[in-house]
Amino acid sequence: MKIIFTLILISTTIFMNNIDYLKIDRFLSEARTDKEKVDYLSDYITKYPQDDYLNGMYAYFLIGHDIEEAREFIAKKELEINTRGGFLTLASAASEFADGNYDLAEKLYALCKKKLDNKWLYLELFHFESNEEIAEQHLRKCLKLDNNFYYGLINLAYYYYSPDSQCNEVVEIYNKINTNLSIEDHEVINFFALALYYCGEYEKAKFLFTQSINKEANAIAFTWLGNIYSTHYSNLKKAESCFLNAMEMSSGNDLLDLKRTLAWVYFVKGDFVQSEMLLTEIIEQDSSQTFFNDLITFYLKLNQIDEADNVLKIAIQKNGANEINKGYKEIIRYLRNNQDKLQELNSYLNKNDTDIISYFNYLLNTR
Repeated sequence: MKIIFTLILISTTIFMNNIDYLKIDRFLSEARTDKEKVDYLSDYITKYPQDDYLNGMYAYFLIGHDIEEAREFIAKKELEINTRGGFLTLASAASEFADGNYDLAEKLYALCKKKLDNKWLYLELFHFESNEEIAEQHLRKCLKLDNNFYYGLINLAYYYYSPDSQCNEVVEIYNKINTNLSIEDHEVINFFALALYYCGEYEKAKFLFTQSINKEANAIAFTWLGNIYSTHYSNLKKAESCFLNAMEMSSGNDLLDLKRTLAWVYFVKGDFVQSEMLLTEIIEQDSSQTFFNDLITFYLKLNQIDEADNVLKIAIQKNGANEINKGYKEIIRYLRNNQDKLQELNSYLNKNDTDIISYFNYLLNTR
């Protein structure tokens, strides 16, 4: 009778057939790339071709390296090893999930849940589950089996990546893994950094975004570093450098948003020429109202009323006499010293929603 490897809770050292499963699992938990894991397991599956755990985990990590090869390997091994619901089935479920075959993946995961009580299974279920509450339960089970499981901790930080981050847990996770920050995936680092950022841990977030860039230069990390330097450290020189780096590797709307952000960094620095140049360049590429708002506001803040009015006329041509453009029109009338227009401005503000009132009050108060 074959022994089912529900024993791979791996919380105790288990030896079978001279295989140290705990040692193997520890390596798989600590190695940072799928290729490392595949290479590590390749000798084992040659020596133990009938072992479900070794072959299943080999296939599981092969998916991220070469999914077609993984599928062929799984199909071949499932004929040789009769462990339906074991680790080969987990690898099969993961491959179907990766291919978008969600119904089949769900059925295969259900088979695994009957047979396995394993951290890798719960990690998979966390990614697969669409219900956030149930997904978190899977992740908690994963970490209950191994409370130092690197990928479980990182994914918990990812789960908390939102303005509503549960900050005590995020910081606790950071403190746990900070001594071994050899995360290879810069995207994972970015999510973790954002979770910390939303918790107000700007120094820790800054450190992680820098780590992300050291792994692989990427626009997201440069962008958020720029935000941190400009907003929380008042280091406009470093912010400018970060945004310029991000722009070099961005395109489309992301590039326009970066230009917009950098334009206001230049404005705060007092480099109005560069600021105007970028804001003008943006509306030449995209006539969205938001971008016109920036250029009109730029001129109003510099008390260049005629220039603001000229841009407003173009904005109305492109986007119509919407409520924002009507507001700019009333403000320009008022600022041209037509004090009798103050009543019209107040009337405009009073009949609009709070967001519009706040926007134009802010504009008037920061000129």
